Amino acid sequence: FTVKFKKKDQIVNNFACIECDKCIEVCPIEVDNRNAIWVKPEAGWENIYIIDFEHCTKCGKCEKVCPTGALKIERPEEVKEVNVGAIILAPEFEEPSEKKFEDFGLGKSNSVIKNSEIAERSLLTNFVKDSIKLPSGKIPQKFGIIITPHFNKEQIEYENYNLSISAVYRSVRIKEIIPKAEVTIFLRDYRGFGKGHYRWYNKALDLGVRVEKAEKLKIVTTNDEKATIQYQKDNNSSQQEVELAILITGQKPPEIMEDLSKICGVKPDQNGFCNIRPFSSTETDIDGIFAVGEFSGVKGNPETVWEGCAVLTEMLKYLGEPNFKPAPPPELRNLSGEKPRVGVFICSCFG
Repeated sequence: FTVKFKKKDQIVNNFACIECDKCIEVCPIEVDNRNAIWVKPEAGWENIYIIDFEHCTKCGKCEKVCPTGALKIERPEEVKEVNVGAIILAPEFEEPSEKKFEDFGLGKSNSVIKNSEIAERSLLTNFVKDSIKLPSGKIPQKFGIIITPHFNKEQIEYENYNLSISAVYRSVRIKEIIPKAEVTIFLRDYRGFGKGHYRWYNKALDLGVRVEKAEKLKIVTTNDEKATIQYQKDNNSSQQEVELAILITGQKPPEIMEDLSKICGVKPDQNGFCNIRPFSSTETDIDGIFAVGEFSGVKGNPETVWEGCAVLTEMLKYLGEPNFKPAPPPELRNLSGEKPRVGVFICSCFG
């Protein structure tokens, strides 16, 4: 294959950036309580400085004040062309837009929020009370956690491996930081995988988390600090008032599918994900082009990691014999005459 792509330098070179915040201080544009250049905290690594080009006037003040020259407003663009033997397509996970959650009150009130937003707030500090604080400064005491694919319209979003355990995990974390909080999970059915998920579910119940298995559900927002969850269970209608409704959202087919179909020739399946050949986990309809992760279907983190390993095997099989030799194993040391050492390795899977 001949692959042609555009390469742009980073707006902010994170290796040169010393995080002095001078660029933010001189930026004259303010949008949503932040400047046109702002920081996205990244857990376990450096902060990521981002420029909002929709509002940036390209005045250049941030570039001039940067002491290390780490910032470039006008990024040089370079077109490169390379020859490759195989291609792996791995676009990232995508959530449906806010409009797809109108029945859940998202965007109508501050009392409804997506779980992914809470996760983003918790990047730097881990999950703390500020992660769920309302704009008024109030810490909610009544929570509803809703797995939205169980109640949303068909073909808007799909449930992946993580959603049920994500709802349980969030409920446990809330009870750990606010022990007296009232937390209810709304779902059709709990879909856990393995003993680990089952133990988390029991832990949530032990902490006092309620689980309501509903058939239909919608959220009515009354004001910015309250929402009413209306649901149907066993043909009976009920409702529950909460101060914060947390939406555990699903996955949608990738928007880039149409473009990649034109460029690479790969085809979508009946749900809009990349079609994979039978008896393969990563081979597309085109020889030499492979797809992994959420691009080829509804996946969770473990499945995506497994496929990331599997695609290497299938790709090497397609390319033929590797032109390198693996490193030889280390030589065994002669232990004769040394005192014996005993190792005890205990399985931690609880049976």
